Amino acid sequence: MENKPLLHLFKHLHDRVAKETNTLLAQEDITFSQGPIIHVLSRSPNYTASLKHLEKKINLAQSTIVGLVSRLEAKQFVKTYPDPTDKRAKVVTLTEKGINIADTLHQHISNLEQEFLAVLSDEEKEVFIRLITKLENQFVQEAEKV
Repeated sequence: MENKPLLHLFKHLHDRVAKETNTLLAQEDITFSQGPIIHVLSRSPNYTASLKHLEKKINLAQSTIVGLVSRLEAKQFVKTYPDPTDKRAKVVTLTEKGINIADTLHQHISNLEQEFLAVLSDEEKEVFIRLITKLENQFVQEAEKV
């Protein structure tokens, strides 16, 4: 069997996960790109975070985060308002609708992860998760140096 370039494999897996996730999330009127914002907010105190925090946690440019948040706000999943401690900054919080959808999203994602990893043994899953986490940590450390 021919060995494919590693980046090609990562891209193929990403594309497949994005397609499957978008199909699931479309039922909830959420996109693959919007999901991480709801996830981060659902894990934040009072379901609230600054745009800067979202930018850092999700590793996207501020302009991209602003666009995603704007679309979520139009769908009434989030609400934005000026940061009380810094009027130049904006804060994002989940609405009741956003809080309700967060649990559904987490369940969809959990089911999808189980489906994708079903081909691996428990030991292989542990090794895979450990290695991919190690790679991600390396990327995060490199990004923080910039």
